[in-house]
Amino acid sequence: MQHTATERLGLPRVPTRLRAEFEGPPPTHTAIYAAAVNGRIPAIWERGRWYIDPADLPQIAAAFGMTPKELQGTKRTTPQPRMRCGAVVGSRCLSVAPMIYAEPVEASSRASRKDAAMPPFVIEDFVKIERNTLRGFAKVRTPSGIIFHDVAIHRQADATWASPASKPLLNRDGQHMKDASGKAQWVPTISFASRELRDRWSDAVIEALRAVYPESIA
Repeated sequence: MQHTATERLGLPRVPTRLRAEFEGPPPTHTAIYAAAVNGRIPAIWERGRWYIDPADLPQIAAAFGMTPKELQGTKRTTPQPRMRCGAVVGSRCLSVAPMIYAEPVEASSRASRKDAAMPPFVIEDFVKIERNTLRGFAKVRTPSGIIFHDVAIHRQADATWASPASKPLLNRDGQHMKDASGKAQWVPTISFASRELRDRWSDAVIEALRAVYPESIA
């Protein structure tokens, strides 16, 4: 069956539909967008935007830990996995959607754009390593296409943050320097123009990580 654009849901409408039909906290638009890009949920890329087939809502809800609301006299079936298509013509799936991150901004959201967080990042890989506050290392792709390797993910109490990769601080003999207490010294490989920018970057990394590896920072 060919689906028309009017039968599909734009990503900004998905949280509202999930809240109306399923139990549990619905994911944010940003989390849904990141999951669509990563292929974690079924989605359709068409004319520069992502769309969701309403028939896939049960599968998407399950991916975010939501459960169906009880409907009297209604028998529910387990949704079957669907292929993510680049375009649909008739009943044919032409290609897998390209990994594109910049999404057009709705007119209603332009007014709050100044206060918005960074655009969604994509977690391409995550290696779990638990040591003190460290929870693991992530490979992060930004909307501009820049890829950060070995991004350290930390958690302490209720605080979770991301730190760019660092390198050993070496002395003139090429030996790893240590402080007076014997702790190895490290220096950052990149820096940020302001603390605010660094915090926004860290928040964007953590939000993307929660979308695909929620258990890693639970």
